[in-house]
Amino acid sequence: MKLLSTTCLLLALSASNANAAGEYRVGESAQTVVDPSRHRRLATHVWYPVDAKAPVTTAPDKGPFVPVRSAWDAPVAAAPAPGFPVVLLSHGSGGKADKLFWLTERLVRQGYVVVAVDHPGNMTGDNSADGMIRIWDRARDLSFALDRVLERPEFKSHLDQARVAAAGHSAGGTTALLLAGARFSSARLTSPIPSCAGTRDPYLATLCTQMSHLDLRAYDKSVVDGDYSDPRVKAIVGLDPGFARSLDVESLKRMKSKSLVFVADRLNAPQDEIHSKDFLNLLPASKVEVVPGAIHMTFLQACKAGFPKDDPELSELCADNDQKMKSQTMVADKIAAFLAQSLGVAH
Repeated sequence: MKLLSTTCLLLALSASNANAAGEYRVGESAQTVVDPSRHRRLATHVWYPVDAKAPVTTAPDKGPFVPVRSAWDAPVAAAPAPGFPVVLLSHGSGGKADKLFWLTERLVRQGYVVVAVDHPGNMTGDNSADGMIRIWDRARDLSFALDRVLERPEFKSHLDQARVAAAGHSAGGTTALLLAGARFSSARLTSPIPSCAGTRDPYLATLCTQMSHLDLRAYDKSVVDGDYSDPRVKAIVGLDPGFARSLDVESLKRMKSKSLVFVADRLNAPQDEIHSKDFLNLLPASKVEVVPGAIHMTFLQACKAGFPKDDPELSELCADNDQKMKSQTMVADKIAAFLAQSLGVAH
């Protein structure tokens, strides 16, 4: 069966990656922090290197996605000087941080600490059209989360604050661009869902209805056009980012962080159109790569055997699962090489 072979392939690739990547296993710690200036409660996740013999457990079986395997609250592995580099990770619109675990696992095994948050107002169980628009809140979420992680004694001495990167999928990719110095343009701000007609997905239909009632020109210009860069971020990776037509073009040219943007090759449905291929014209050719055969959900965690079921949303999230995993392996290889070069990480 194709879905069964998908699971077998995933396990084989995971084992292969683990053996090739290095000696670490994945540790995990979670903490909710509150940013009082914005009244935002941020569920913060830290995935970090632990000893290769640390016992790992599988997260509870929830939903269609391949679950996270990690060692909860295990001691951080001894870090080589000057410490483990850090990657700030931002999930896609309506998702959660663990839906990028295919990338997290690869990075942690190679000696990175991954810091992520579930973005309020734009995550699973707490999502709205207004939350989708406010990408600037996401950038501030990650900067704040990094501040708090650096205060934790179990991590502070293990992290190299001079080697910080950011990565994300979809809206998370846009978040990474903002952290690198890209800015929105209030004059160009447009809906991140340009194609709503004909969708069978009730989740998307609800967001489309909400979006149609938003007045995008009512957002505070100073907020929309603000600078949300974090000088600690030296490199960023975008995975099929959105909002290309809402960004200030000149700001993309001024980004100081090294950048690499992957874009999907094709649309699985008209509703997948987020104009991500615009980045082929907005950024130098050396910074943008089209992933052959990829769709927008290629960069989302793979699905378990038995999915998709007869559900329009799952059919979208779990589409072309075998190809998804092959593409993720290829993309993860390129991200690891890019970050190693950009941050000066020896492997």
